[in-house]
Amino acid sequence: MAIVRNIHKLIDFFSSYTELPIDPDDVRDKILSYGIKDEIEFVGVDIDTRIIYGAFRQYIYRNAVYGEPIVHVDIYYDRSLTRDWKRVVCCKELLHMLDLSISRAATREDCENLVDHLAGLTMESPFSEEKLRAWNDELMLFYAMAVLLPWDARETLHEDYSADKSRLPLIASSIDLPEPVVRFVLSDQWPGLYQTISGSK
Repeated sequence: MAIVRNIHKLIDFFSSYTELPIDPDDVRDKILSYGIKDEIEFVGVDIDTRIIYGAFRQYIYRNAVYGEPIVHVDIYYDRSLTRDWKRVVCCKELLHMLDLSISRAATREDCENLVDHLAGLTMESPFSEEKLRAWNDELMLFYAMAVLLPWDARETLHEDYSADKSRLPLIASSIDLPEPVVRFVLSDQWPGLYQTISGSK
């Protein structure tokens, strides 16, 4: 699946980064370098966070009557979020740019194979489009976690965290990511999941 390969390429590109935090602008610029969009802009708005933290809107315009079409994407994030969560939401929505959507591109078998590795999700209930959309959104969150806390940096931080788990708030603050995200990436669950979402398995 070409779309997923682009996400794998992105994760691989950032995987050796050890200087954190990763700037969402750098993630945006890397995605733009793939040539699938022309412009991506982050836009702070007022969103009901009980429903959603972020979203995106894509449209096409021309600078001149006969100009080339320009594909522009606005990434919306709730302006009231703390900076660490804004970074996660913006990165997750950016990854939807590479997705196009996975819910349309992936087969049911692709989904069932991947979903076995995703915490808290199950395919025991009947398969549905709504379920796939929810799975897809959670999958984008995992992809974003893999980009914002790259593998090499995770391995370094994991040593400190394993030695003293009370250091979690300090670690999370130093890399500008929410504690629940950092805790999950530094957990023993992450290596197996990372292998799957990075395409290395």
